[in-house]
Amino acid sequence: MFLKEYIQKRTLKKVNIKRVSKYKSLSEITSLGILFNFEEDNILETIKGLIKILDNRSVEFMALGINNDKNIYPSEILDYRIKVLNRKDLNYAHVPNVSLIAPFSDKEFDLLVDFGSKYFFPNDFIAHLSRATFKIGRLNYKGNPFDLVLDNSKQGTTRRYLNSLIHYLSSITSI
Repeated sequence: MFLKEYIQKRTLKKVNIKRVSKYKSLSEITSLGILFNFEEDNILETIKGLIKILDNRSVEFMALGINNDKNIYPSEILDYRIKVLNRKDLNYAHVPNVSLIAPFSDKEFDLLVDFGSKYFFPNDFIAHLSRATFKIGRLNYKGNPFDLVLDNSKQGTTRRYLNSLIHYLSSITSI
């Protein structure tokens, strides 16, 4: 366990992404990155609802779902804009294969949303690598890469998190 944590800390120290954090109001967002874990309850229904909203607003998006189950998730049944990172794509220390996540992490989204409700190193690593101009997450931990943390642990579900996220982003405006 200590070796795995050591490798993870060393890997995060190597991430050196220079970016300027800039908030855009909900009406100004043109691109969105979505990061989620398949083990979250009702996550696919939440993501499908979000996709409908994004398509109605003509917002370009890309989603990356992380499957930590031993069984490979059949990505063919998902929307073509959702990519799946399976357990086999992670090394011993759960560091993702960088070439597989590069299309997601190298894209300069206006907003990155991490739906993870529990700490999982691949989410942390990908969020650190992301070039998004504004990053939102659900977890507040030491060294988190987020510009804004919306903790809804009392509400819990991914659907409620999405609703509170939309409400919050709708209520503030950018300068």
